[in-house]
Amino acid sequence: MTEPDSSKAENALAPSLGADLLTVSERAPFGIFVTDTVGRCTYTNPAWQAIYGLNLAESLGDGWALGLHPDDRQAVAQRWTDDAVHGRPFDLVFRVRRGDGVVRHVRARAWAVPGGFIGTVEDVTESEQQARQLRATVQLLDRTGQIASVGGWDIDLRTRHVEWSAQTCRIHDRPLDWQPAIETGIEYYTPEARPVIAGLVDRAIRFGEPFDVELPFVSATGRRLLVRAVGDVEREGDEPVRLFGALQDVTAQRLADDEIRRSREQLRRLYDETPALMASFDAAGRVVSMSRLLLERLGLQRDAVVGGPGSALLAGSDEERADAKQRVLARLRDPGGIRALPLRLARHDGSVVHTLMSAVVERNEAGRLQRLLAVFEDVTEVIRRQAELDRERALREEVERQAVELLRLADERREMLDVLAHEVRQPLNNASAALQSAASTTGLHRDSDALGRLGRAQGVIGDVVAQIDNTLAAAALLVGGRPLERADTDIDTLLQLVVADFAPAERSRIVIERATPTRTASMDLSLVRLALRNLLANALRHAPPPTRVTLRIDDCDEPLALLIDVADSGPGVPEALRPLLFERGTKGAGSRGQGLGLHIAQRALELHGGTALLLRSQPGETVFRLVLAQGDPGDSGYSVSGALNT
Repeated sequence: MTEPDSSKAENALAPSLGADLLTVSERAPFGIFVTDTVGRCTYTNPAWQAIYGLNLAESLGDGWALGLHPDDRQAVAQRWTDDAVHGRPFDLVFRVRRGDGVVRHVRARAWAVPGGFIGTVEDVTESEQQARQLRATVQLLDRTGQIASVGGWDIDLRTRHVEWSAQTCRIHDRPLDWQPAIETGIEYYTPEARPVIAGLVDRAIRFGEPFDVELPFVSATGRRLLVRAVGDVEREGDEPVRLFGALQDVTAQRLADDEIRRSREQLRRLYDETPALMASFDAAGRVVSMSRLLLERLGLQRDAVVGGPGSALLAGSDEERADAKQRVLARLRDPGGIRALPLRLARHDGSVVHTLMSAVVERNEAGRLQRLLAVFEDVTEVIRRQAELDRERALREEVERQAVELLRLADERREMLDVLAHEVRQPLNNASAALQSAASTTGLHRDSDALGRLGRAQGVIGDVVAQIDNTLAAAALLVGGRPLERADTDIDTLLQLVVADFAPAERSRIVIERATPTRTASMDLSLVRLALRNLLANALRHAPPPTRVTLRIDDCDEPLALLIDVADSGPGVPEALRPLLFERGTKGAGSRGQGLGLHIAQRALELHGGTALLLRSQPGETVFRLVLAQGDPGDSGYSVSGALNT
């Protein structure tokens, strides 16, 4: 952008305005600018530069636009273009932001001249602020008038001009710009009220008497209202020049007042028959009134009570009644009244009614007590129930104490199980290893009878170890023992450990088939080893020797899981046993175990987010499957039949 200097600006201006006008412009108290036909400034006077905060060089060309407030820049440019195209004078109020950050409101006007435009700029910041404040004040007054339903009116008695506020128009159900005649206001009052308001207005004008009256009123739409009309006169000397005042719709307020009066009358009539335990007392403590229900509750007659001392209603000895009276008097000093003060009242037959007394105090202008209105809540039954609750609470605390003791015993049991695991299972494992070592001794190879006895001993020890492992798992791990410890585990290592848990004769019957190249899986090795060993032990037990038991490893992607199938050629699972197969204690006929093996297998896989299930069962083929989930444990991708959902 080329920025002409001052001399060039003057030369550009001189053909249009001449030297004299240039001098006037330089001294003018308002901004003057000249542009070419496309709106590029060719001249700005000092006043313009002071308003925009730009020097002459900065203002020329397109530089003047840099002074516009960013939020107004596009609107100003569009308006300038529209007016220039249509040959209209430019007149717009917008904001400029000076270099020092100060924002000012300006009014710019421009007219077309040969070769471009000439215009003026005025700083209207203060007037804009005053206008905004005035608009805010008017809006506030209007909102206040709507809330209070109060409108204003004004009559110039010399010109007979009438002015109504917006709320006055609303009360009359007229448009907000309604222009009434001087006689119009009286026409909205009911026929019987018109002479009254006319007489008040006449006296106000003639004698300067202000008025404040409530009269019936009918709006332009037929709404029947009660309005409060307030008026006064302004005089200049002896001449009345202005009648002004306010109009308030008090319909709802008066209806509410009438409703309150009716309610009070109803309360007075209902007090004596109220279904509450109520009584009132005067400043001397005498009974003024008593509700029917309280009389019945105490077994008293109204005539025998009213006018007598209120202390006679209290139960107990003279000292106890005096103490209760002092407690009531002490509470009366509380400005909030009495709240739930325990008092015992005496029945006519001598029995006691336990109550909570709440009361409000009526005082005179000097603050002295005049009347006490009390309500009694009968808590006799509550106190009886509270005693029962106290007994129940004591019983519950005893039960909780016993529960804590049971938890302590459970901890001791868990410690004993740990001892069993270490002190019993380990020696058995050592004994099994010793027997295996003895069986491999060279001299025994030729003694088949001794080898048979060693094999049977190893089998017995293996059964005992398996029973101990299942018992420990059910009692300690799966019902609240240590947390699951998953780790990336070599699958072949798992299989070797499981197979090694069996005697050599049983190992030879186990055939491993791999249908997946997967080498590792996430698992708690001890739990999965125990679950798989239980399935293999069942299969070996029910399949007739020397038939083989197949251990098949596979996987699936949806959902991500490792699949371990154990298949045998036994007689199959009895139909009646299948629904309860994985429940604790379920075992087949002739089983020497505790019915824990399949239950533990199921629980172990559930802890992994998977499951154990019977895949197929028929004479000659039984297949169990362990589904070891590898994804989110919350995923459930398995059908009830045991097949994977894909």
